[in-house]
Amino acid sequence: MRSTQQRVEREEVLDRAPLVVIEEAAGQTTLARYLHAAAGRPLAASVELVAIVASPLLAAGETVGVVRAAWEGPIAAIDVHVRRHEGDRIANDPAVVLVEVALGPLSPGSYQVVVTETTRHSRDASHAEESAPPETRVRRLGFVVAG
Repeated sequence: MRSTQQRVEREEVLDRAPLVVIEEAAGQTTLARYLHAAAGRPLAASVELVAIVASPLLAAGETVGVVRAAWEGPIAAIDVHVRRHEGDRIANDPAVVLVEVALGPLSPGSYQVVVTETTRHSRDASHAEESAPPETRVRRLGFVVAG
């Protein structure tokens, strides 16, 4: 599954769902598609669909990326790694990264996206060694593709 990213200001996505599924044609950019997504709305069959994951608030130099994305039956399993740095850098150009993963066209039915997000902490960008054990959280979103 192909993935892309778009860094956006936190105010643009404030109070929005951290995970959405939407038709790729719903907007020109990842942000436009993310803002257009409506929870619980059935999606059309046989059109390109994407999952969009909103990262936690990141400072300049902190990163997020997809390390694995694969279909496991009706479940799209997406593993995301976040690299955080300790200190007061959050005041340095904080933003949210929207990570978009192509799901492809799907047949009518019920599906689920499961995102496993692993966050690793380090002292700063020049010290890759971890300063704390990784944190993991799982997000799930069920969705329906209509015929």
